[in-house]
Amino acid sequence: MKIFKSNVLSQHGNFYGVRVVSSLLFFITFLASLNCSASLLITPSRVVFEDRTRTEQVTLNNKGSETTTYRISFIRQNMTVDGNFEAVEDNQEGHYSDEIVRYSPRQVVLEPGQTQIVRLMLRKPKGLADGEYRSHMLLQALPKVTSTDISKAVDENSDEISVEITTILGVSIPVIVRHGDLESELKLANASFVASPESKKKPYIAVDMNRSGNESTYGDFKVTHVSESGKSTIVGNAKGIAVYSPNQIRKFQIPVNVIEGVNLKKGRFHITYVQSGKDESTGLISAIDLEL
Repeated sequence: MKIFKSNVLSQHGNFYGVRVVSSLLFFITFLASLNCSASLLITPSRVVFEDRTRTEQVTLNNKGSETTTYRISFIRQNMTVDGNFEAVEDNQEGHYSDEIVRYSPRQVVLEPGQTQIVRLMLRKPKGLADGEYRSHMLLQALPKVTSTDISKAVDENSDEISVEITTILGVSIPVIVRHGDLESELKLANASFVASPESKKKPYIAVDMNRSGNESTYGDFKVTHVSESGKSTIVGNAKGIAVYSPNQIRKFQIPVNVIEGVNLKKGRFHITYVQSGKDESTGLISAIDLEL
């Protein structure tokens, strides 16, 4: 996010103030169905093209009370070690799906309760290198501009032109294309239990997610406390957690619930990371035990 401000001084010594402030853009990525400005429901929360899939669709639903215009575009983002996203630098090399995925429409106007389908089509060029390609579909609720807004910005009796700061909220969902021979392995490491000194804050388990290969991983965490007598109690969950290629590590914190009768200072934690929608017996990706 960049903020620009420039001032211009005339040759006659009169000051003409020109305030140019960039619109602020916030990317808020949710792991389930998404809300944009608390009004736009987006499903699914991620799109994956694999095998012979050539078409997919994203459904938008205006859950708000006002008619809203939404702009749809693609952006490139990299995941940081702590799981946040940052914009890719211009001309930075990488595998990006916006080069091979087409979509329509590019802008929609939705009345309250109205639904719109955005269609995506994959077009693989000949000789496409094996790998996973990822970009993010960005959806932004555009602010309404009226003649009153324009009259406020320009005052005939003033040398100053001002532009009010406009906040544009948006959400992005990953659009992934998997092509050719892919492999991925993930191992959990360096697990530790952190109890916050603040009583209102939940304790958590910090763990490193070490990924290798040319494919991302995506799955769900479950934390089970096993007492000294062998009693098992589920004390934590985190769903839809990814480590995107080319990242090799993500540091994650799993919130732990304080449950009456469960002594979190004794026993051990059994931490599993499984494929979404599966359990430890059918879709285990990695597991680690933490002795207390």
